[in-house]
Amino acid sequence: MPTCILTDQTACLPNGFFPGQRLIRSLPPGPEAQPGPTPDVETFLRAYHGLGQEFNAILVLAASIHLQPGAEAARQAASQYGGSIDISVLDSLQIGAGLGMLA
Repeated sequence: MPTCILTDQTACLPNGFFPGQRLIRSLPPGPEAQPGPTPDVETFLRAYHGLGQEFNAILVLAASIHLQPGAEAARQAASQYGGSIDISVLDSLQIGAGLGMLA
C-alpha cells in the first residue's frame, strides 16, 4: 500500500487532475468553537483511522506552527493513535501555496 500525504485546508493545491492526486488528502476545518481552519486532535485521529484502511503510512504536512497549532495537534494524535501505520508529522514552516507545493 502507498503512503498518504495529509494536509489541511490552508494548502493551495492545483485545480483539476494532477499526478499523485489520489495520494493527497485534505482535512476539513476544525470545530466551530476553534477559530480558523486548524483541525484538532480528534479530527486528526479520525483521519488516521480512516486512512489506515487505505494506506500503510501517512506524512502530515502541517501549516507553520508559528501561524497555527495544527502540527502540534497532528503530533499529539499520532502519539495517541493505536493503529499499525507509520505516521510522520512535518511542520512545513509554510502556508498556502508553499504548503501546496510541498504536497
